[in-house]
Amino acid sequence: MFKRYWRIVLLVAGIAVIGGGSYTGYNLLRAIEEANTTQQSYQPAREARLPKATNNSETSPQRYEPKCSAPENREDADLCAQWAMVGATDQSNSLAASQLWLTFFEIVALIITISFTAWAAFAASAASKAAEASVSLFQTAESGFLVPKIVQNSQDVVTVSLRNMGRTGVVILIADLCASDAPPQGPINLVLSDTDYATNALIGADSSYVFGGGAQQIGHDSLIAFIYGAAIYRTAFGRVRLARIAVSLNRASGEIAVLERADFSLWEAQMRKSFGKQVELD
Repeated sequence: MFKRYWRIVLLVAGIAVIGGGSYTGYNLLRAIEEANTTQQSYQPAREARLPKATNNSETSPQRYEPKCSAPENREDADLCAQWAMVGATDQSNSLAASQLWLTFFEIVALIITISFTAWAAFAASAASKAAEASVSLFQTAESGFLVPKIVQNSQDVVTVSLRNMGRTGVVILIADLCASDAPPQGPINLVLSDTDYATNALIGADSSYVFGGGAQQIGHDSLIAFIYGAAIYRTAFGRVRLARIAVSLNRASGEIAVLERADFSLWEAQMRKSFGKQVELD
């Protein structure tokens, strides 16, 4: 329960501390003003009590109270001075205690203020991170992404394309493709063919980019043909991504299988070198 209402608890505590500090400060100022005048509230001689008169006493002695505003002799003046010193000492102790309490309230108020300031900073940071996450989710949902598609026209001819499955367009920066009777050995090279595939090609949402503009000739010396390549493209939000193509094709049955171990590390390294923090790899 405290976790849910800790801000309210801190607010109430802060108000209480500020109120207590204000009250203590008022009392302190009032005590200072009273200290500026002569205090005679504590005078031991006034409170002195003599023994009761016995039956043999003719008179009942009275307590001695000098006139401190205008002492009649040196003894009266000395006694009044002692009273004043006692009163000043008492006021000094009272002021010191009030000062200690006021300092305590000031420290507590300062701690609460710092706590609220820190909480405001953390809240602002959390709001900023939430906004960044929201923007990132929006961009992920709206960004275009390319998915390879391979259609076998005949035993020796295929059409290879990249379809934009996102909601916004993309621009293909670099693309290359290869069809071979042998699978790729080691990392797939950046240059795979002599074909000058179009670059800076804009692919709209739900549109396709076709390699070579149409059909691709594949080898006919073996039953299995291997088709591999890649395309580096930029989304509408400035992210640079990589579309990978690495499949085997049974020329007789038309069955297509993904080459799970295909290595595109050279392509990824080139992306990082050319585009830095803009790169987004899956």
